[in-house]
Amino acid sequence: MLLLKAKSKGLAFGKKQALAPFIFEWKIGEHWGIIGPNGSGKTQFIKLISSTLYDFRTSVEYFFKPAKNKEPEDMLEVISLEKQRELVESLDIYVQMRWNSTIEEDSTPTLDDWFSQDAIEGVYPTELVVRTKAQVQQFNKHKKQYIEQFKLGALMKQHVAELSNGEMRRAFIARALLSQPRILFLDAPFMGLDTATRELLTKNINLLSEKHAIALATTSEAELPSCITHIIELDAAGNIIYCGVRKATKQEKVKHSDFENVSVANAYQKLPSKATFTHREPINPKAKALVEFAGTSISYGDNHVFKDFTWTIRAGERWALVGENGSGKSTLIALILGDHQQGYANNLKLFGKARGSGESIWDIKKKLGWVSPELHTCIDEKLSIFSVVLSGFSDTPYPTGRFTKTKKDAALAMLDKLGIDVDPDEPFGSLSGGEQRLVLLARALVKKPPLLVLDEPCQNLDKKNCEHFLKLLDELCTDTATALVYVTHLRGTMPKCLTHKLLLTRC
Repeated sequence: MLLLKAKSKGLAFGKKQALAPFIFEWKIGEHWGIIGPNGSGKTQFIKLISSTLYDFRTSVEYFFKPAKNKEPEDMLEVISLEKQRELVESLDIYVQMRWNSTIEEDSTPTLDDWFSQDAIEGVYPTELVVRTKAQVQQFNKHKKQYIEQFKLGALMKQHVAELSNGEMRRAFIARALLSQPRILFLDAPFMGLDTATRELLTKNINLLSEKHAIALATTSEAELPSCITHIIELDAAGNIIYCGVRKATKQEKVKHSDFENVSVANAYQKLPSKATFTHREPINPKAKALVEFAGTSISYGDNHVFKDFTWTIRAGERWALVGENGSGKSTLIALILGDHQQGYANNLKLFGKARGSGESIWDIKKKLGWVSPELHTCIDEKLSIFSVVLSGFSDTPYPTGRFTKTKKDAALAMLDKLGIDVDPDEPFGSLSGGEQRLVLLARALVKKPPLLVLDEPCQNLDKKNCEHFLKLLDELCTDTATALVYVTHLRGTMPKCLTHKLLLTRC
């Protein structure tokens, strides 16, 4: 028995084909994996069959009976980077908001508020809705179940802007389930998650498949949970090259990095803090210190993230910053970027100047190139690809001021060097998630900064693009004194140029 049927005459953006014509039938009991390289059309395929992208040449029929007072389209939920970006826009969340607690407490809801029955059902504050006792009890039962299932209990009083990338992903899925969807679409759900969180999410997706139809898009078949029964494989041109039963019925084991085995120069030196260093001695003690933490302590109420933390990054050093979700990596990065307000109350020097000594945040950012999940969700998808790369010179999520021919030529050259073969005038939002990440990498590299801070730069890149970027990064580090702070959870996405390691563990 059919669940849905889709017919499409194809999809294109400008002169570029996003998807070739296709006919797709989804039967009850099937769970689909959509795999293919960056730019192959995985995201667009999900958008079309979930009716989140309207295209007059595509028709979609749903054959399941919707809940009372709902249309079939109301029984679909999509979890994707684009949906996360829509949340950021709707709540006016900006890049630094997570670190400015006095602002976020007033302007964004707590997770508990965001999970309320009124919020899930889209009830306006002025509306009066009468529910039966059974309806309220049923909702609360499901709410408790999903909070426990996705381990969100300790986060319910936090504000949405405070959540980390991994916490937000778990919350997104749990909240989507509260509307009791018939079909759950997951587009690159494992981006930026550590091993434990990936395993938790995989386990829960398998459990969800017992009640919900699942479609999951990823660049690697190895990431597909065991519940996936059928596969659509797309090639780089958007053609479906395989559509049918999953050949490997047993889930493949993804070789995630356990943080103790990230390979760099020397053995560990245990320090009296929650941080562990490898090769802590500077390669060149006379090299300029770019970042200096000296007895830094960061806390939120009774929660101490760091206490008496000391760390120096010198020109030419390339650091792997590793640790599980919630260990403090993002806090460290926010301090380096000048975004964290507690940097002013600590002995912290950035590029030779103490925080609070008169330098502006823009003086700091001039010397930095940066990629992170938070930045990605704050980029306006209506900006052109060219504008996004140029924004690397203005150190904001959007380009400001006038740009010289030299800078414009540098932006185009960086797009070419990274192999981003698209029309630079096309909107950023027309790209796949992986292609968008490559554009952000071009943005970070374009001004050749003395320090690069790359937070999960290869997430959602296919193997070819990942290897190409790592090679480019190794070449950059060979030819220049550029320092690097590189954050990742996966062993296969480490560049060879790394010389030092900082491992963070939870207290």
